[in-house]
Amino acid sequence: SKDLSRLPPCSPKYLLYVRKIAHKNSEQTLKRRLYYFCLTFFIELNKRKYLENSLVIILGDHGFPAGEHGYYFLSKKYYNENFKTPLLILWKKKYKKSQIIKTPYSQLEIAPTILHLLGISTKTHFYGKSIFKSKPTFLYLIQPYDGTYINILSHPYKYVYHENSAKRYLYNLEED
Repeated sequence: SKDLSRLPPCSPKYLLYVRKIAHKNSEQTLKRRLYYFCLTFFIELNKRKYLENSLVIILGDHGFPAGEHGYYFLSKKYYNENFKTPLLILWKKKYKKSQIIKTPYSQLEIAPTILHLLGISTKTHFYGKSIFKSKPTFLYLIQPYDGTYINILSHPYKYVYHENSAKRYLYNLEED
């Protein structure tokens, strides 16, 4: 059989290869392959000169475990990696320095944040607020698999209710 590990990281065959070997290889190997995939993406992105004056937003639609708690592909339980979604904002002309915001926000804040970044002030139907202008109060998170977990997050606290068992949990995310 062919050695697919030498394919370019952005090829569809490579992605299928990574998914196939992910459960067989160590977490370190998977992270290394994902790192090279991301590196290739940003190298290719930087080749596009027309993006130098563009606002580029990359985000995920849901969280996904990457080996934490032993899960790689299934969204189980109420672990934070099931809810954390990446949001990356790139705008070379305006933001030269990197900034990591560790405070959790809702996806409801994405559209108002884009308007804020573009300097557009207008009446909208959006419920959220720009992540650069406000601090979140409560986030409501639902994980419908494995018996439905309902979570309420007000950093640093997280309350969890499991519908099937009626068990309740309270965590301090900075200490637990």
